[in-house]
Amino acid sequence: MLDFVFPLTYMFALAFGINMELRNSYPDNVRAKLLVLFPLLGGIMDYVENILVLTQIASYPVLSEPVIVIASAITSLKWVFLGAGFVIVFALLPIVFYRKKK
Repeated sequence: MLDFVFPLTYMFALAFGINMELRNSYPDNVRAKLLVLFPLLGGIMDYVENILVLTQIASYPVLSEPVIVIASAITSLKWVFLGAGFVIVFALLPIVFYRKKK
């Protein structure tokens, strides 16, 4: 159950944080708003990973090697997108503080 609630929580929290920082720093830059997609894609990848793992649990002991390989690749993509989301949040923080002081 937590595998389906937690991704929803973190992807929207990160997306909301990025959106707030962008609204304060670059309110007119529409292209910068695309940065919000990184945590959302990470959350979607997490759901896909969970579904693929559940299919393998349900089909045990007959496992599908291609599904396991795909799930592994999806896991790597999830961490890339989530890592990028955190980097974006922390990279925008000094910009927000700098612009607030101005």
